[in-house]
Amino acid sequence: MRKAVAEVFAEVARVGVTAGGVEEDPRGVLEAHGRLTTAVAQQAAARALHEVVLPSARALLG
Repeated sequence: MRKAVAEVFAEVARVGVTAGGVEEDPRGVLEAHGRLTTAVAQQAAARALHEVVLPSARALLG
């Protein structure tokens, strides 16, 4: 089981993350209400993956 879980995390690390959102919000109106552009959502998801998820997975899986 540990090996299978490690393989899943390794695949995510290789492939990266995707995130939805709107393509443009030139006046920042949507973002002010919690709606992110696709680019910002992808950056946040990638940062969370590399700063939180993957280090936690390494610590748990040894």
